[in-house]
Amino acid sequence: MNTLSSIVVIVLCLVLQGIVLHIAYRRKFAAEQTIQQAARLHFQQAMNGKLEQTKRQIRQLQSDLKTARQQLQQHGTNDAASVRGDSEARQALERELDNATSLRSSLPLHGFADTQPAPQDPQNGTLLFR
Repeated sequence: MNTLSSIVVIVLCLVLQGIVLHIAYRRKFAAEQTIQQAARLHFQQAMNGKLEQTKRQIRQLQSDLKTARQQLQQHGTNDAASVRGDSEARQALERELDNATSLRSSLPLHGFADTQPAPQDPQNGTLLFR
């Protein structure tokens, strides 16, 4: 009877140990879940703040673009005349540069410039024997 009671006590201790470990695991798991949820919430709030800031910047840029377009429409006729004048000056400069390129010397037909061989030093051979 003594061995039977000791077996029952051992089994009860193992069951009790299993229950205690299970409760400890559940508490630890719950704490980790709470920490992860808090981190996720913090990240989401930070992203929402950045999103709102980006939306404000986009609205500001759209407003600036609208203002710039209105200014271009108001001053468009003056700017178009100056652009035409600039393009005429540019075309004249391009013609002048094109004419100047014909005055430059060109490479030979084979594509290589004429070169002279490097002068040979007559003493090179004598230095080796000294």
